[in-house]
Amino acid sequence: MLSNVDRLRKKGLARYWLCALFIVSILLGVACWVIGQAWVDVRGVIARHSDGIYGDEAEQEVVTLGGPKEAVRKIGAYWQLPATRCGEPTILLRILGKSGKEGVVLLSDVLRATVKSTDEDRYEVGSAAAEALGDTGSPLAVKALRAALACADSRVRMASVEALGRIRTPEAKNAVATAMSDAHIVVRKQAVYALLSHGDREPILKALTDDSWEVREVVVYAIGEFAKSEDTKHLIAALSDEDYHVRATACTSLAKMGDVKVMKPLQKALEDNNEVVVESAKWAVGNIRTLLVIHELTGQLDNPVADIRQMAVRHLGDLENTKAVAPLEALLKTEQNPDVRQAAREALVKIKKAQEEKQAKDKQPVEKPAKPD
Repeated sequence: MLSNVDRLRKKGLARYWLCALFIVSILLGVACWVIGQAWVDVRGVIARHSDGIYGDEAEQEVVTLGGPKEAVRKIGAYWQLPATRCGEPTILLRILGKSGKEGVVLLSDVLRATVKSTDEDRYEVGSAAAEALGDTGSPLAVKALRAALACADSRVRMASVEALGRIRTPEAKNAVATAMSDAHIVVRKQAVYALLSHGDREPILKALTDDSWEVREVVVYAIGEFAKSEDTKHLIAALSDEDYHVRATACTSLAKMGDVKVMKPLQKALEDNNEVVVESAKWAVGNIRTLLVIHELTGQLDNPVADIRQMAVRHLGDLENTKAVAPLEALLKTEQNPDVRQAAREALVKIKKAQEEKQAKDKQPVEKPAKPD
């Protein structure tokens, strides 16, 4: 027989466990509601920003709401939806690019499905998947991106090439090189940019004789970015290209070489029958002359007379050219005269400020094109 004390104790324990179970049930219910509400909020955000191309605001809102994990679980279902409106899955695909290894696997699956699909409406999604794979920078994405280079749609191929250009592996670089023989101009152009980002010159040089002037123009631009003295001959030859776009770009690329030997062919380009080429040649000649001035002023930084060194430093600052930064910084390490040192510091500040203003101007947002119907 239980005593009255034992009975009371047993009833107390039962009440305790019932209360605990009730509290746990409430907490689980709240947690489920929060998760469900978070996905509802994510759906609401996507509904407000239903455009999958210009969905930056939606992407930021979804990430803030903790949506990537939900996107990982839901994207498979969205891929089965009719493709009459690609905005929602496209935004989710972009979010998957920030969802780690699991996101890479799912994005790769979506891209493979795009390649196999005959539905043109799917290609926008495929392009977004390729772009998102490029955002990951993961070597795991290379296999799917390389396979997508065989897609029937040039947009998917171009997006895949661009993505491969952002993945720094030999396999990605080799895959990009194969795209240099693509049938579509925009894909070959993108391949040049991707190879430039990989620092691979040889496949680019082979495209100097491409049938398209658009590709040749990009190739000439890339050669200027590499700025290898042995490539100067290719740029001089490009000054005789049949298309004025290529000739004009060759002028600006020659200026990047910083070699006074190119002055003669550039002066000949000043007589070109196309105004765009002439203007580019004028700019190139002026730029090379500036480099010559910098070279001459830099030579005066070792002058034994402090006033001459100070004058040279001030002129270098007035040129506002980044080529003067290295010699000025080197001068600060050895210069003993306080006036010259101060002038060098002021010149560096002036150059830096000028470059920051230029970069800010270049980064000014451009008006977005009208959204497609």
